[in-house]
Amino acid sequence: MGNDKPSNNPDKNTTAPGTRICVACQHYRIRPKYQLYSPASLQSPGVLKAKTEWEQQERQRAEQEAQRLAAGQPFDYEPHSYPWCANFTRLDLVKKANGNDADALATLMREGGAVMDPVSGKVTAIYVLCAQINPTGQCSSYEPRTSQPTTS
Repeated sequence: MGNDKPSNNPDKNTTAPGTRICVACQHYRIRPKYQLYSPASLQSPGVLKAKTEWEQQERQRAEQEAQRLAAGQPFDYEPHSYPWCANFTRLDLVKKANGNDADALATLMREGGAVMDPVSGKVTAIYVLCAQINPTGQCSSYEPRTSQPTTS
């Protein structure tokens, strides 16, 4: 019997021909996961407690993001638990809009690619998750990656 598990290497996965897997795309982005505590520092009860609290906060944030995704709510911040698409997330236009580019702001508002704080006028990008834009593996903006995935 062969090994029926899919490979962790996106280039070796045996999916349907033509399937576009986000992790193999150059537009794939994911927030890096930081290791705040070294194994040696966990000998201290105070550090162990702080690590436990940090992990609890991460779990709560992941749960909130899962609920946000399931409800179809926009991500007006870079997600902590989900990869997002740099092609569909209009960070370039947000930067221009925050620099007083009226055309960029109009485009963002028309396309729903950002929100604007009515008090400060600050424009914030709506992050488009890979799971939202490519649920069937047929993304029209897929471009094969030639290096490791980018973390933001």
